[in-house]
Amino acid sequence: MTPADAQRRYMENLQGEVDSATLYRTLSDIEKNPQLAKVYERLASVEEAHAEFWKKRLETETLDRPAPQLRPHFRARTLSRLARRFGSQVGLPTVNTFEEMDSGQYDRQPEAMTGGLPAAERSHARILKAIVEDGLRTQSRRSDRGDAV
Repeated sequence: MTPADAQRRYMENLQGEVDSATLYRTLSDIEKNPQLAKVYERLASVEEAHAEFWKKRLETETLDRPAPQLRPHFRARTLSRLARRFGSQVGLPTVNTFEEMDSGQYDRQPEAMTGGLPAAERSHARILKAIVEDGLRTQSRRSDRGDAV
């Protein structure tokens, strides 16, 4: 792998972490359940730490130049807006799908493995899956009782 390939991969990883942190921060901000808001807050903090990990890798690979400050991509900004407008249940299934798809992305990246990122990403996928499944069970119980909105 060339240095340019590594830099490109690091930038993609960094962007993914920035996007994930943005979505988790949004979910934390709008979540009415304080315990669940704390879970989202912790997830956002971990993603921000991962972003710092990739920034440092980029700075090392680019001869100590500062890594660029990235904004969330359009998709993350749009999901955040939708969640703020319509509630966390609107964006949560999509975030869960992204987390499931990305849970193995670091498995073949030696730098990520050294930093412990694969295990953290799989943990995020498990946590989100449990939150989504719990939400579906709750909706089903409400529906069974006739409480559905």
